[in-house]
Amino acid sequence: ELDRKDELVGRTEKLHAADSENVPLAYFLADIYRGADEIDKAEALYAALVEKAPTVTGYRRLLAIYRRNARADALLELLGRAAAKGVTAESLGEEGRTLIGDAELVDKLIEMAQTRMAQAPDRLGHYDRLAMAHLALAAGRFEAANRFFDSAMEVVSEDQKAETLLAWGLSLLDKEQYATAARVFQQGIDRKVLPDDNPVLHFYLSGALELADRTEEALAAARAAARLDPDSPRFRTRVAGILYRNDRNQEAAELYAKLIEQFDANFDSAEVRRVVREARMVLSNLAVLAGDLPRAEAWLEDVLDEFPDDVAALNDLGYLWADRNVRLDRAERMVRRAVEGDPENLAYRDSLGWALYRLGRIEEALVELE
Repeated sequence: ELDRKDELVGRTEKLHAADSENVPLAYFLADIYRGADEIDKAEALYAALVEKAPTVTGYRRLLAIYRRNARADALLELLGRAAAKGVTAESLGEEGRTLIGDAELVDKLIEMAQTRMAQAPDRLGHYDRLAMAHLALAAGRFEAANRFFDSAMEVVSEDQKAETLLAWGLSLLDKEQYATAARVFQQGIDRKVLPDDNPVLHFYLSGALELADRTEEALAAARAAARLDPDSPRFRTRVAGILYRNDRNQEAAELYAKLIEQFDANFDSAEVRRVVREARMVLSNLAVLAGDLPRAEAWLEDVLDEFPDDVAALNDLGYLWADRNVRLDRAERMVRRAVEGDPENLAYRDSLGWALYRLGRIEEALVELE
């Protein structure tokens, strides 16, 4: 601030020499080196810090240095060390995204890692392979990503298999690779990476199969998860949700009603209340589809009794009232609260426009509907 930046490096170096264990100070000095274009000093200090006190900032700064110099060997080592701390290229902000978007460098890293796996497999550990799997997946190199993951599973310790497999399957779901995700979750079940009474893999398998449009298999996996933990509303609701998604409305309604019957009196868990709320919302929609509007409204009123600020229920009930031309003032207030809670939701804007139209407030209605 005093425009004495020429003194900054020297002063900070003296502070660091006198207090070498001060990690924030060391990162500050490394940033100063980087800003002063003293890249060698910055790299050495960042590397020491990442070894001693790793942070996302340290990984990000080193990634930037290695990427700009196209140092693929150093990048490969860095990504593996970061993966050991649960950090992937995708989680490293703008620098990570830049690396993922650099097709030439990504291909070079993939080729280098594959060569090491073939020629000197001991040089590429579990986390190195996992890091490359995540990088390849983020860059859309799906075949290479799956090869790296499969090879990572070959060298992972037994107590890490379940965590590794689950993380990989969920990453594939995030990238809309549903069929491959299902294969990974099924692999976990077949390999018994979790105890036989643990339903988690069956639960995620059901989701992957449903998203891959393999509904009957998805239902079988969801039912297996529910059988393994019948007291879990989370696992029980997956079966009903798949039925609802596939327009098997009567079966879905029966299951959702049973969920409410079993769990409605349980107020010990936020997850239980979420499931009960979801069941009522779905039952309301099913009642609308069946033409039973009083029943649809009753389900929504039950939701609002417990969650008076629930914007989805406020919108749905307000719309039903506006559509039936009843309780219009209250309907307008309710859907307006929904819009205020989620102003980008077009369905809520539509409900507000319709309520205003019903009230005869045409100019206001036009603004919302347009």
